[in-house]
Amino acid sequence: MPSSFLVRSRFSDFDHFAESVEAWRLDFRRLDRAPFDADVLQFGSAAAQMGRAQFRSRLHQRGDTPPGMRTIVIPLDDSQTFLWRGHQVNSTTLMVFPEGAELESFSGPGFKIITFSIRSAAIDRLADTLEIPGLDRLTAGADVIELPQQTMRFLRERADEVLTVAATASSWARTPAMRAEIESRLPRQILLALAGAAGVAESSGPSRRGRAIR
Repeated sequence: MPSSFLVRSRFSDFDHFAESVEAWRLDFRRLDRAPFDADVLQFGSAAAQMGRAQFRSRLHQRGDTPPGMRTIVIPLDDSQTFLWRGHQVNSTTLMVFPEGAELESFSGPGFKIITFSIRSAAIDRLADTLEIPGLDRLTAGADVIELPQQTMRFLRERADEVLTVAATASSWARTPAMRAEIESRLPRQILLALAGAAGVAESSGPSRRGRAIR
């Protein structure tokens, strides 16, 4: 994976799409006669990446998530439902891939998602800094987490805002400020949302206050 990258295009040919997407190995099968049609925006660094995808065909999606990373998926449309890794998901479902897990999804026209991937060690360090349990303990090993609608709306809008900035100012997508967004700020907000759903409070004990003072 390059140190930084930006993919932004509309695809009508799946092979071209699969060759252009960074770090994902994808195998889609069409479930209708509609031609393949996809809008994709993806940017990131070697440590973390984000993507926004919309498909206008009924598809069986299979593939591998970026290796060495934990991947989280946020539905982008309030009304869509689809089948993901055997679970029926909707707009309030946060999808958390187990480490090394495969993608399998059945989706219809209008499928719109945001994907977020970060190095496993990096999100573990961030959870430790926040003094909350790691990702697997926060989710209790589940790969679908139902969050309050307001929380999901916040995560959706926050992630979409970052992607929109990257799309409208492509040079900005490669700056230290944008790397900080995807390597620190956004994963922190995701972890805190999961901690809130699990009833875990962010620590404000002496060690955390000491770090803040330093």
